[in-house]
Amino acid sequence: MFCEQCGTKNEDTSIFCENCGANLDMQKSNNVNSSVDFKVEKQKNISQEFIQNKEFMLKEKKKSKTSLFIVIAVILVAVLGVGGFFGVNAYNDKKYSDLVDTGNKYLEELKYQEAVDTFILAIDIKPKKEPAYIGAADSYIGLGEPEKAKEILEKGKQNIQLPDVLFEEKVKEVEIIIETPKIDETKFIIKNDFDFDKVYPLINYIMENKYQEEQFSDFKGLSFVTKNGQMAMIDAKGNILIPYRKSLDWCMEGVVDEEHTSYNSIGEINGGYGHGGFGRYMYDMNLKIVIYDNSQNEYTIQNISECSGTVIEAVKFKEGTSFINQDNYGPDMYTSLNKYVYIKSDGTTSETLYDYPEIVTPKSFFDDDNCFYGENTILLKKDNKWGYIDKMENIIIPFQYDLAFQFSNGLAAVKKDGKAGYINEKGETIIDFFFEETTTPYNGTAWVKHNGKWGVYKLS
Repeated sequence: MFCEQCGTKNEDTSIFCENCGANLDMQKSNNVNSSVDFKVEKQKNISQEFIQNKEFMLKEKKKSKTSLFIVIAVILVAVLGVGGFFGVNAYNDKKYSDLVDTGNKYLEELKYQEAVDTFILAIDIKPKKEPAYIGAADSYIGLGEPEKAKEILEKGKQNIQLPDVLFEEKVKEVEIIIETPKIDETKFIIKNDFDFDKVYPLINYIMENKYQEEQFSDFKGLSFVTKNGQMAMIDAKGNILIPYRKSLDWCMEGVVDEEHTSYNSIGEINGGYGHGGFGRYMYDMNLKIVIYDNSQNEYTIQNISECSGTVIEAVKFKEGTSFINQDNYGPDMYTSLNKYVYIKSDGTTSETLYDYPEIVTPKSFFDDDNCFYGENTILLKKDNKWGYIDKMENIIIPFQYDLAFQFSNGLAAVKKDGKAGYINEKGETIIDFFFEETTTPYNGTAWVKHNGKWGVYKLS
């Protein structure tokens, strides 16, 4: 063993150190005690470590169970959340679709405010979908509030990243409506509440026969109206003077019905026997003469100069027809060309053959006497369009209108591209093309059709 004093190696049997004489037995005894203490301490440490490891393992096991419960809970919450999301989303989709359908139904029924309220509810549910915005815009347009239609579409643009084509088209439509001049609703002196099909002011008839203007002046503010295939006569306020019946017409006796009973300007029966016939003039394209038909198959040659300033039906009489004073010839003696010529003031005829005039009054009155006078113009149709000439056949207003009426009080009712308005004798637009239908003015007012109903509008 080695001496603890000097470090010299000695025999294991030695009692004292060969170098320093230290007692080796004492050193051996101390080493044995130290070893025992070490072993005891080591065993103690091992036991404590075991206990600590066991406690650690128990704690870790407990943590593991807790973590497992947490993971399971999180998964359950996630599953329930996803299911709930899709369930709520499906419910909202159906609710949105139902509201849009209801809003569209209100639109069809012209219940615009109810439609607006319904579409707004739909927008609150699905702010990123287009249909409710478009429906709300249409509803605001129906209410006459295009600015609000623009606002709701702008809100839609902010919420929808890529609006579809229909949405963009609706935006452009609203912009056009806003830029279009508006009807001054305050100028309806008789509100547009009348559901007539058509209105035919009697001023149209009276203007065509100037000799009747004084005789029938009390009829000027009256009108024929049609509804459901029947006719009535109304006053300037829309009051019915002659109740609805099969037909009404204008003749030399005034107003007559289908039974030839004549009426005065307040709807009372005159007791006379009216008729709808007037004589008519025809211009023979072969013989270059004017023939007057008195509506009883009695024909008379007329001096062409006496017919200046009139529009006359162009016909061709059969060869061999002769006119000596007054002869009786039937309608088979001539062939109508369905065209009209204009007799100039110098006694010559227009080189232009004008279209057959579509009758703009209930029955063929113009067809009988072929007068188309306005105040300073003559209304004619050419190439399926209406225009105005003067008494020397100079074109004053080009043939451009789908429908037109004579001038009265300096204004004429005209229609173009599906909308109707009023022009002056220079062809300038005086009342913009707001209306669905317009009629000949009288005393600065006229019956017009707006939003499907008729009313009286102040033109000045």
